[in-house]
Amino acid sequence: MDVGSVTGMTVIVALLGVLVVGLLTYMSALVRRAYELKVELHNEIERGLKRIDEDLDAKNRRLKREVQDDIAKSKDAIRQDNERRHEETIGLVDGTLDAFREQLQTTTTEQNRVIDELRARHATLKREITHVNAALQKAGVAPAPSPSTSPAEAAGRPSGAT
Repeated sequence: MDVGSVTGMTVIVALLGVLVVGLLTYMSALVRRAYELKVELHNEIERGLKRIDEDLDAKNRRLKREVQDDIAKSKDAIRQDNERRHEETIGLVDGTLDAFREQLQTTTTEQNRVIDELRARHATLKREITHVNAALQKAGVAPAPSPSTSPAEAAGRPSGAT
């Protein structure tokens, strides 16, 4: 091996060494850049997820408020509807009760009038019986025993009975 060959081989080995060192430096830079991109991408994703979470929380709070407002409105509407129905029912019951009271008053008045008529008729019949008995005594005929009826018995008799 002569000096030229050794020098040529040394140059080639040196070039290969420089090339290998250059390649390793280049690969190292690529790996570092890839890692930096990965870290940046991870940070971007974290920021994006955080922003999405904040947006979702804000939307969730807004929707909760809207639902609570809707529930409050529904409760108010139901309460008002119940009050209206309650008032209508009370009005209907009051009207029916008033009609029953009027009917009861009319019936009571009619019954009292009939009872007064029956009492008057009873008194008239009693007087007539007394007159007939007096006339029979004057005529010398023994009078029939007078019917002794209590007012409860008289009220229990049908109106057609005399």
